[in-house]
Amino acid sequence: MGWLGGELAGIYGYETVYTLSLFIPVLSILGVSFVRLTPVPVSPLNKQVLFGGFAFAVFVVLIGYNNILYSQEIVFIISLGIVLYLLRTLVSDLDAGTIRHIKMAMIVIFVYRAMPSVGPALQWWEIDVLGFDEAFFAKLAMIGGGIALAGMWLSSKFIVDQSISKVLIFLTIIGTILSLPVLGMYYDLHTMLGIDARTVALVDTAIASPFEYIAGVLMLTLVAIYAPEGKKGTWFALMASLMNIALSAGGIFSKYLNKLFVVTREVKAEGMVVVPANYDELGILLWIVILIGLVVPIVTIWKFNPDPNGRTKKRPTSPQA
Repeated sequence: MGWLGGELAGIYGYETVYTLSLFIPVLSILGVSFVRLTPVPVSPLNKQVLFGGFAFAVFVVLIGYNNILYSQEIVFIISLGIVLYLLRTLVSDLDAGTIRHIKMAMIVIFVYRAMPSVGPALQWWEIDVLGFDEAFFAKLAMIGGGIALAGMWLSSKFIVDQSISKVLIFLTIIGTILSLPVLGMYYDLHTMLGIDARTVALVDTAIASPFEYIAGVLMLTLVAIYAPEGKKGTWFALMASLMNIALSAGGIFSKYLNKLFVVTREVKAEGMVVVPANYDELGILLWIVILIGLVVPIVTIWKFNPDPNGRTKKRPTSPQA
């Protein structure tokens, strides 16, 4: 689908591709309607979560449409506060030891997902300087998705037999190493070695993609391990919200990094260059993002070991994981 989307975008434009993508949720709904679920005990309706979530959704829409200053930061802080409050209410009847481990797992999940990215500047540079296009980006996505599925299938036994903390640290280090080819291309090392930039991108994507997906699976495993009995649906919904809020935190962090290290793409108006292209600070931006993505998660995982009972050899498996 990624390859097809990229090809269509190159021929018909992004608007057509986005319009066609609206049919994907319809297919998902049709697919779910044919699934036969195993009956499970139903918990009473949590009115606090339902009505509180609805009120918050209205608040976010109003904030977004009124162009309020620092609206992104306001929504992030309030969202985080509400989700943490609801999570605390949900696990309030558990013992102190379990709550402590849940808090540690939440911290690790949040920090791991909240790491900043370079932002759109990297793709601008890849398009303008390296000559990548929509079709090539789609090809990268297709290759990455296919290899990721195969990689998860082949490595599933190894992942289950290791502690979550050990695997997360391993993935953090591997992710850092696999981000170095892009950094090397910025400094034109691929040209010095006589290697085409597209070849470097294809190989790097093929190697890196399984590890990115495995990290996501581990996050869901942590969520499943601590899911309270009788409240699993609400728990997963709130933890999914927390993971999305963490991504928002990473986006805000990325925004301020891009304000500090300004990268601009050429903008023309009536044939005249209004904003010149400037990728001089992209290198230092890449360095900072790579170093933050290496140091912060490892320190957090080491300090807040997310494995149950603090064990580092093997974690208990769960049917829901």
